[in-house]
Amino acid sequence: MGSRSGLGRRPHPERNRRVEVEDTEIGVATSNAKPSLGARLRAQGAGFGTFILHVGRCVSTNDLALLYAKHEAPHGSLFLASEQSGGRGRFKRRWESPPGGLYLSILLRPEGEFPPSLLPLLTAVSTAEAIHEICGLEVSLRWPNDLYVNERKLAGILCEGSFKGSRAEVFVVGIGINVGQPHESLSTEVRARATSISGIQGGALETEAVAACVVSRFEFWWRERDAARVLARWRELAADDGGRAVLVQPREGEGYHAVIHGLADDGGLAVEASDGTRRVLYSDDVLYLK
Repeated sequence: MGSRSGLGRRPHPERNRRVEVEDTEIGVATSNAKPSLGARLRAQGAGFGTFILHVGRCVSTNDLALLYAKHEAPHGSLFLASEQSGGRGRFKRRWESPPGGLYLSILLRPEGEFPPSLLPLLTAVSTAEAIHEICGLEVSLRWPNDLYVNERKLAGILCEGSFKGSRAEVFVVGIGINVGQPHESLSTEVRARATSISGIQGGALETEAVAACVVSRFEFWWRERDAARVLARWRELAADDGGRAVLVQPREGEGYHAVIHGLADDGGLAVEASDGTRRVLYSDDVLYLK
């Protein structure tokens, strides 16, 4: 088991290392004899992962990342957990996180301008490509942050940040992928609409192998940060959504039915409401209808 880690220490910037914490309020350490994520990333020549924290159980890896961001964790730091007790998605919906899934957060310290609205799209593209690369599954994207296979949810994304005025000082990208959770470990409600890589393909797949592939693809897209390419690739991976019926729930006011027109150039979702009004959505909740 690892010892309690000093949060004020600045991680060494020139080497990958695995730091474990024990008996803290937010994480309990685990030992793991499998090839480490750091070793996998070094083999791929990745720049991300100079600081890696992997805990056995925590409330949320995003919470870990936001905490360590306050204590000088560097750009590209990675935070993983074997399970989460308080995983969450948009609108603070619970993300069930039993052992067997991948629960990963990436800490970003952006330089220059990057529209926050494009970050979930960039992350979705990266994650979909990684899943296809490592196991061949064709993933369909749903705005703004969900990944589906055969109409069942395989993965989700939650992007959070710390801002100074209008400028983002820190982004935290949370990624949850159903890799190998036993189906019975999920609630009845989630079982009805979710799937997992092992459930589709059978057999076991190491979560750290999936994590290494996700981080590698994310780093590629983040380094480019080409908004036009991100939007084009996202549209390719969500090609079947044009004309799809959805139920839109604004943050304020009554919900309404609409039809998707496509992805707007600023990352919003263009829809046409049932009364003929055309709108671009940014923070609304969107339920895809069959």
